[in-house]
Amino acid sequence: MAYVGSIASVNPALVRRKDAAAKTIEDMKRISSNVGCSGRTSQSYQIPAILRNLGGFQFKIVCGYPGSAEYVIALNRGEIDMVSSAWNQWRSVHASEIRDGVFVPVIQSGLRRNREIADVPLMQDLVDDPTAKTVIEFYSAASAIGRALITPPDIPADRLAALRAAFDKLVVDADFLREAERVKAEVDPTPGAELQKFVNAIIKAPKDIIDRANKAME
Repeated sequence: MAYVGSIASVNPALVRRKDAAAKTIEDMKRISSNVGCSGRTSQSYQIPAILRNLGGFQFKIVCGYPGSAEYVIALNRGEIDMVSSAWNQWRSVHASEIRDGVFVPVIQSGLRRNREIADVPLMQDLVDDPTAKTVIEFYSAASAIGRALITPPDIPADRLAALRAAFDKLVVDADFLREAERVKAEVDPTPGAELQKFVNAIIKAPKDIIDRANKAME
């Protein structure tokens, strides 16, 4: 497919409750934390598993929660210490808890930090091994693609260029941004040509990196 542009990335954010025993990155590498999870095929499992296996984080992953509403109940009850969910979910549904420090974002997944949580490190920032960084970046590329507009792969080049140019104008248009603010929609755009590079990197990823990523998610 050909990529026109992305309105916003969909970075997952690992968020802890305010009174969790492990509060800092260093704490999380030495103090065991319970991390909520819906199932092994979800990012709520994959992200803490990668951090545990490649970053040395002391995460005990507790699966079986049906979804975000149950995560929040479990956090408030102290059943779990943290959970990973899309940042746009945290910002829209739990903005007051984030603002008041009840829930604290500590790590995010993606290729670029979400500007609303620019002080929160990416997963790849927390590992030193170059291969581990590459594995995490491979995994995180889907988050970077985010809320993308796409076309069929055989679209004429001049038409794709026109759509990309129109998209780039749209995401800085004052009326569009006012409407996005009114409905509380996140706008953190990525141009189509940059998205295409992310997609091509996924498609062309070496087999050993794919194998290492699968292993890291066990």
